Amino acid sequence: PFKFYHGVEWLENRGNAEFSAHRVGSLYGAHSAEAVDLDGDGDLDVVASGFLPQ
Repeated sequence: PFKFYHGVEWLENRGNAEFSAHRVGSLYGAHSAEAVDLDGDGDLDVVASGFLPQ
């Protein structure tokens, strides 16, 4: 079953070893993510994959 903690987050470095978590999206069984510029606009896009059992 889906759990509230399954998903993709990025951690913002606030300095002094402090980080703030920001939820990008929910994704069951998230296990891999990459930040890449997919559309060539100079901004990083996030691609993630997960495992969804049948």
